[in-house]
Amino acid sequence: MDNTNIFYHSPKELTTDAFWVWLLYFVDSEDKYKETKQILFDALILKDSDRGRQVHKISVDRQKSCHHGRIDFLLTFTFIDDNSEHSVLFEDKTWSTTTQEQLNGYKSDYPDLYRYLYYKLAYIRLAESKLVTDCGYDIINSKMMGDCLSRFTDIHILIKYYYEYIKATFSDYIDSLDQSLLKDCNYDLLWDAQAQLYLADKLWLLLPDDNKDGMYIQFGTSSGRPWTEIVISEDNPIIPGYNESIFWRIDIRSGRFYLRLNQYCWYEDDEQGTITRKKRERLDRLRVYSDDILEDSKLHLQKAVPSDRGLYEQEIVIFFLDENPWQTIFHDFPIYTSKFLELYSKSF
Repeated sequence: MDNTNIFYHSPKELTTDAFWVWLLYFVDSEDKYKETKQILFDALILKDSDRGRQVHKISVDRQKSCHHGRIDFLLTFTFIDDNSEHSVLFEDKTWSTTTQEQLNGYKSDYPDLYRYLYYKLAYIRLAESKLVTDCGYDIINSKMMGDCLSRFTDIHILIKYYYEYIKATFSDYIDSLDQSLLKDCNYDLLWDAQAQLYLADKLWLLLPDDNKDGMYIQFGTSSGRPWTEIVISEDNPIIPGYNESIFWRIDIRSGRFYLRLNQYCWYEDDEQGTITRKKRERLDRLRVYSDDILEDSKLHLQKAVPSDRGLYEQEIVIFFLDENPWQTIFHDFPIYTSKFLELYSKSF
């Protein structure tokens, strides 16, 4: 992407809000953009049953305050054929995600609108997609936006720049993950949070549905580096008041990406080191369970030596990606996880 592209230097959610607002006013500004306006509305804004209906009198309110915060913007337009006015609420994201409380809160503050739209540029997780649609929002992703803009990039340089920005940074990149990460084994892509979440979703889909109750994916950064976890068990006490969590983690050690199973429990120990001792005893048992699963189930996952570093979080087993083909990981991961949870639930 050309470094003279203004969006390359301002990749923030408020920039996306501003582009949307500018674009909506722009396509409604002169009659010569009538066809462009129809393409935009038919592709992204109108309900399927209303496609082809012409609109005018576009107005946009940005950062409108409400009881549950500030909505990104509210679009109001009028259908020409019956002079009926309608409003659409937009919730915009670049990298971040949303919550049920936020989405439902906005709907309760602005009820009975024509449509509620969730626009996100970065990779949209499976759980995020389900949450958004369950809350009654329709999704616009970067590919949908790019496909729409590609039909009229020649009418203004800002449209061309924004199209090139989202295509290079998001839609093309997301589309390439299957080939680049899973077929070409370019593990360096996992320095990026989008690639980690994409991999976590692939692993999540392999888990049996009857094991997923209480499981979830979480993610964050550590010293600016992304990490992603699939929590498979939590709130199991080591001793009363001190709960243990078990989760898979996608991360990097010594320049090599891995998938590892972790034991975690935060605590303040007594003078006798009771919790430290009991946590270590359980960790040792969990490592034995892991070894037994790998051997008894004739799995082909190649484990590395787990680290004993850490106080609250420690490794049960670790599999470096460059030592384990994706075919092996995807075949063995659900089997291993199910057998581990079976032993874990019976023992603690």
